[in-house]
Amino acid sequence: MLYKTVYKILNKRITVGILKLCLGLYRNPWFLIKKANRKYCLINSATNVNRVIIKNTMLPPTVDKFSKEFIGLKVTSYIDFFLGYNQISIDERSRDISVIMTLRGLLR
Repeated sequence: MLYKTVYKILNKRITVGILKLCLGLYRNPWFLIKKANRKYCLINSATNVNRVIIKNTMLPPTVDKFSKEFIGLKVTSYIDFFLGYNQISIDERSRDISVIMTLRGLLR
């Protein structure tokens, strides 16, 4: 049953262009996490990527630093600081280091 869930997640991400078939040299581990709404989330573990990248390069501000600016202010809209995945594209030259081996083959 879990295979069907994995295929469904992978196919959806391939269809919308988040994941693409590739021939990258790296193989990163991946896993599923069951969220509170009982749906699964695919996680690409960056452990292998972290071995080859330059650490602390162009880091965005941390959520703690960013959110402290809003203490005591009224909020007119809600920002979910934990939904940032798949929203920033990886530079084309760096995409091959994000490759995962899946049931559908190599995907980046």
